Amino acid sequence: MFKYEPRIRVDAATAAGLKSVLIMMRKSGTINPVDEVSQIQTDNKGNSYLSLSIAEKIDAAFVAEPEKMLEVFNAGKAPSQGRG
Repeated sequence: MFKYEPRIRVDAATAAGLKSVLIMMRKSGTINPVDEVSQIQTDNKGNSYLSLSIAEKIDAAFVAEPEKMLEVFNAGKAPSQGRG
């Protein structure tokens, strides 16, 4: 069950890349483990959603270290999902 909060829909490849970013952010102490596992949610139709609160944290991380975050994001995407 989704908890109600503002969120945005992301495609499967983006969700996969963002999960990698969240794992890296947890390991660096930027977010706590609860944020990592609860902030990208998938509904029963397979649609993935990212909470706006965690999107803001991800955005700040991309501003601070754009090359590193992009590398982690791209590494998390499967080749069949548009990784180049």
